[in-house]
Amino acid sequence: MKYSLFPGCTVLGRGRNYEMAARQVAQLIGIELIDIDDFECCGFPFKSIHHETFVLMAARNILLAEEKGLHICTLCSACAGSLTEVNKYLLDNFDEKARIIAAFRKQGLEFRFGQSIVVKHFARILYEDYGAGEIGKGNVNYRLTVKSRDELGDLANSFNKMGADLQNYIEELKNTAAENIAKEKIIQENMRIYLQKLSQVQEEERKRIARDLHDETIQDLVVVSRHLEDLASGDSRLSVEDIREEVRKIAKG
Repeated sequence: MKYSLFPGCTVLGRGRNYEMAARQVAQLIGIELIDIDDFECCGFPFKSIHHETFVLMAARNILLAEEKGLHICTLCSACAGSLTEVNKYLLDNFDEKARIIAAFRKQGLEFRFGQSIVVKHFARILYEDYGAGEIGKGNVNYRLTVKSRDELGDLANSFNKMGADLQNYIEELKNTAAENIAKEKIIQENMRIYLQKLSQVQEEERKRIARDLHDETIQDLVVVSRHLEDLASGDSRLSVEDIREEVRKIAKG
């Protein structure tokens, strides 16, 4: 991972320790910071005085980085804001970018339309490109080892807390999932027992109904048999058609 390092005026003059710490941290985590010697002021001091000068100063640095094909890493919040603002302005206004390049050409500075870049503060790079990237791979145990007492240290602490909270949340989800699985197994077992008992009750009821129907049919046939005997002896009060009707009823159930 490569970035052009834009230290800014203030860091070079008053924050060399900050610059050195950033370079060492970048080296430890595999981020290559490349110096571009022609970088100059981001233009922030002129923003409220002369907007055109502000835009030209920031644009010059952006065009230098574009020529190298490198995104910009800043160490100063003001630089990050200024360069990000002008970079978006150039991306959204192609004709304006062409005008600025033409203006530089008149001053003997030759720039070409290069690949668009992004501007990020070093703290944002640590968070988005490195730390968040590790967590995105599933490594929720990853922690940043920045111990400096500055904004980098504060960011590292916030990031590490986020990682710890995420890890705890995942553990809670695992425990909840395990509990739900156990409850689901109990519910399934209870349902199996219930269905088994229900099947037994249905089978017993079926047998009872069949038994009752069988006994009743036998009784009806006995009555018909007696009617037939009476009919044969001439003592029956029922006619042949009446007895036949009784048999039909028995057959229909």
